[in-house]
Amino acid sequence: MSYEEGFEAIVRRRSGSGAAVRYVGTLAQGVELERLGRRPLLNRLHALWGVGALTGSLGSVAAVRAGVPLAVHFAAIAAALCVLTLVAGRHALPDRWTASRRAPGARAGLFSGWTRAVLVLGGLGAAGALCEGTVSSWCGVFLHEQRGAVPAIASLGYFVFVLAQTGTRMFDDRAHRLLGPVALLRWSMAATVAGVLLVVLSPDPWTGLAGFALQGCGLAVVIPITAGAVGHGVGGNTSLAIARYSTLHQGGVLAGPALFGWLAQTLGVGTALALLVLPLGLIAALSSAVATAHPGAAAEEESAEQPRGVTARRKTISPPRRSPACWRPC
Repeated sequence: MSYEEGFEAIVRRRSGSGAAVRYVGTLAQGVELERLGRRPLLNRLHALWGVGALTGSLGSVAAVRAGVPLAVHFAAIAAALCVLTLVAGRHALPDRWTASRRAPGARAGLFSGWTRAVLVLGGLGAAGALCEGTVSSWCGVFLHEQRGAVPAIASLGYFVFVLAQTGTRMFDDRAHRLLGPVALLRWSMAATVAGVLLVVLSPDPWTGLAGFALQGCGLAVVIPITAGAVGHGVGGNTSLAIARYSTLHQGGVLAGPALFGWLAQTLGVGTALALLVLPLGLIAALSSAVATAHPGAAAEEESAEQPRGVTARRKTISPPRRSPACWRPC
């Protein structure tokens, strides 16, 4: 391995580690914001990821067309991220819920935090990430090889998928409040299955684009709802639970494209895409696990744990009642 290749490998490894830490920290901050606001916010928080993905793609195209060297491009992005991280870190919220429940001197071990709820919700997040990574990585290949779309049209598959996903997340917090997390997740999986069937059964590439957009709308809620269920429904160290959840979630991100590629080589791209209904059905079947994905879950649990006669932290404490003879000073 040459010096340049070794340096590139180190940079990629450090970038991946930094992205993982930022993801966990961002989710923990989102959960704390939901607790303070007592309303869902994680869908709109994840919508910003889609905005960043589309902006980064367009910016990369513009940099390539302008002839900007790759080293200069990466250095500018790294500098912007460092400044943004430093500024955002000054306004980070403390995890007061975790701090109030943590035992003195307690430390998180390598095998701590792997509760049953984290494993189930992490599995659902991994299944959603597997489907999301598969569609985003292979939609253009499917449209070009299976539907005969020219590269200009096939390349729109990823764009319409991310655009539909981002636009849906802008409004999913309101749907979360109206329908509840369980019903919203089930209806979203039904829409995603409809999108998969539309893509597989229709020979028209434009209909395929519509199907991928429908899949983006359906998959938009999986990660925000499951992450919110971990943050609000799992007792103990919230940040640790989110870190364990993100480990399983990232496993789905990595496994999705590779597993789909093996299935596509063995069974064909169309058949492999149709098999996405299996993890989607699993998510719908286990959707009751996200019932705690609302900001009031932690506050209700905290209120229930308070001794009788002691009010919750965020509730207003009423003054003690006095007898009529004591209303004026003696």
